Amino acid sequence: MKLLLILVFVFAGCSKQIQNGALKNIKMTKTEYIQKNGNPVKEEANLINNDSTMLVYADKKIQVTENKVDSSFRDPIGEEKKIQYWRHYLKDCPYDILEATSTEHETFLKLNCKEKGITILFQENGSVLRVVQLLGSQYE
Repeated sequence: MKLLLILVFVFAGCSKQIQNGALKNIKMTKTEYIQKNGNPVKEEANLINNDSTMLVYADKKIQVTENKVDSSFRDPIGEEKKIQYWRHYLKDCPYDILEATSTEHETFLKLNCKEKGITILFQENGSVLRVVQLLGSQYE
């Protein structure tokens, strides 16, 4: 009976970490990522950050800094294309909505949930442009 009770607590504790999107234990090198996910279509320099490179796959880009996988960039799929989806998905995660950039004709915003390591780039009309998930050193 005690063993069963201990197992219940262990599984409950583990599932809680996963549900909260705890990224603290993800420490993957570039080589490990490629072994797990296959070779990228190409590798290119990061034009914004000279210290990192981008692994380009058909459906996403992976940023690598100092041989560690940092983040994943991808286009939204299906319902993810609406900011309302992300507000609902992240309802239990405190998030900020900040101005990302602005031009004469458009303003781009970002919804940032640090707890889950997710940033959503979207337009004022609610159309989601990009989904970014932190995967490495920022949450170690």
